[in-house]
Amino acid sequence: MVQGHMVLLYVAYACWGGYFAIQRPATEALFADSIPNGQREGPMTIKYILMNVAGALGPIASIVFFYLYGDSWSLSGLEIVLCGGMVVGLPGLIVLFFFNDDLAYENSTRRAERLSVVEDGELSDIGDDRSATKERSLLLQNDDESALGDTVNTFYCLGPRHIPTILFVTDFIMYNGGGMSISFFPLFFQNEYGLTPAQVNTLFVIQPALIVLLTSAAQRYSARFGDIESVVVTRIFASMVLLSISYARDHAFLDSNCIHAVFGANPRVHPDGPRPESMARAVECAGRADDVLLLGQCHGRWFHD
Repeated sequence: MVQGHMVLLYVAYACWGGYFAIQRPATEALFADSIPNGQREGPMTIKYILMNVAGALGPIASIVFFYLYGDSWSLSGLEIVLCGGMVVGLPGLIVLFFFNDDLAYENSTRRAERLSVVEDGELSDIGDDRSATKERSLLLQNDDESALGDTVNTFYCLGPRHIPTILFVTDFIMYNGGGMSISFFPLFFQNEYGLTPAQVNTLFVIQPALIVLLTSAAQRYSARFGDIESVVVTRIFASMVLLSISYARDHAFLDSNCIHAVFGANPRVHPDGPRPESMARAVECAGRADDVLLLGQCHGRWFHD
């Protein structure tokens, strides 16, 4: 029963991931094109804060669902929450059909320039000629500036033309590392700390709240020290946090195994059995065997983690 549902979940997550891979770059590009150049920092920050605030509403709704339909790691309760999330996401999918690339800021300004010159009641081609001349001069100016920037603003063999490649590689590594760890956070909290689904979602409510608070602080830091410096500092801090989580494990299993080594051959199990000296030898052998087993479990646990 569970295996059949797991296959459906795998298919659903694959479709959901493909949707985000196609949809998110397009919407980000449309949003960026709707803002004039040089004025995108403020709207981008506001959008990021709103996305995190909205992201906190999902775990809050999940907490309500779990308390209504059972706060346990059962497939039935999790299915209800997943289906509820899919239903809530439908309005956002419908809104995407109303996005129009022709209404982007750059396209609208070009259209306004072309329609600005009217002669004898008919549109003339002067606006097109002016815009073409202006674009040609800007392209020549950008070529000169880029050539100068390639020679001056370089770091060893890396220059401005390598920035997209560097950003792509760093994002690919960071998001893969984050995806391989963050996806297993609920399982980590369930196994190591015994948290219920509602308690895990409470942590996911706190996380966006902290992101919203720290985003404003990061914006002030970037305004003072620079954008690249702030990105480097925040990513180093994020990597340190991920590395520290790998050492955050519950050591209660050590106590249980050490106690088990003592009770491995309890005389009360067979009070009328062997003689005392044989019983002492059995306790010693059992303790050594459990010590070896304990070391194996420790190394296996660390290797698995």
